[in-house]
Amino acid sequence: MADVKKNTPTLEQWAELYQVASIIQNMKPWHYLWDTDLITILLPHSQEPIYISVMGRNGACYGIGVYPGYKSIAAFYRLLHMPENELPAAMMNIQNCLMCYYGNRDELSPNERAIIKALGLKCRGENNWIYFRSMKEGYYPWFLNSEQVVLMTQALQNFVMAFKYILNGKITVRFEENETLLRLYSEERKEWLNTVIPVTPIPVDSSRYVIDNKDLLHKLNCQKPSNMSIEFDLVYLSIPFQDNKDETPYFPGFLSIVERNSGMCLSQHIADKDEETEITMINMLCDFMFKNGKPNAIYIRDDRFLLYIADLCKKINVKIIYGKGMPGTNELVMETTKLMRNR
Repeated sequence: MADVKKNTPTLEQWAELYQVASIIQNMKPWHYLWDTDLITILLPHSQEPIYISVMGRNGACYGIGVYPGYKSIAAFYRLLHMPENELPAAMMNIQNCLMCYYGNRDELSPNERAIIKALGLKCRGENNWIYFRSMKEGYYPWFLNSEQVVLMTQALQNFVMAFKYILNGKITVRFEENETLLRLYSEERKEWLNTVIPVTPIPVDSSRYVIDNKDLLHKLNCQKPSNMSIEFDLVYLSIPFQDNKDETPYFPGFLSIVERNSGMCLSQHIADKDEETEITMINMLCDFMFKNGKPNAIYIRDDRFLLYIADLCKKINVKIIYGKGMPGTNELVMETTKLMRNR
């Protein structure tokens, strides 16, 4: 286990972060930007950019989301493009970002209120209490460690400088035409530059799970095809577990195979947080086919799931369908979550 005390932010680090968060609060960027109007920051010596999203234009929740790197912003877009009939709680558990919220006093922990008091900050009324959370896929929103505080401070400081160009009318960004304001440091000119560019395509993760076991593939290909279509999914249940008080609570991964037409659960498994779920998924699917034959089609939630089963399904000639909803799985997840909460 990591040294928790060593990774605890100092009061000086908190002071710097709260200072820039207070500046943003006074600037009220949510009066000008929608959550999809991204500001892009490229820190010196960084390989991937930081994307910043502003929440609050609709008046529901005020905050700043800091998305470090391509994997982080890809999860943002995945959540953004989820159909309305998806599981909202389960989908929130896929986020990888750092959040600065402007909320209410009861949303803060006693320790956070103590930090604000120690810094001599005055927070009064609705949407005026500043607090921060780390969002990591499969984990409960948790408190920032020292490294995250430093990263978020740098990101927000640069956001302030970039946003001033928009606020003062020095730069016009056509966000609706897929433009972003990029702020980066020029080693050649020894200064920060701010420019408008198209939002660059997010690199696609193509690291598919490859099946090389010829004996396994031969046995699967010998299985008789069935008329059954199934839903196959991995969802994080919205019930946090914490093995140690110093560790971030996690959401258990829930693997399931559901018959598409009837909604009947045919197989399910709750994964441990340290379990290699891609191996469990392949084993679970193979066991199902040995017992029931090859399905007519496998429905998955979105194309992200292709990374796990595309290679296998191609080699055994099983059709994959995604983007058509997962009604049976959604019902099962809600019932399972309800049962676990009532234990």
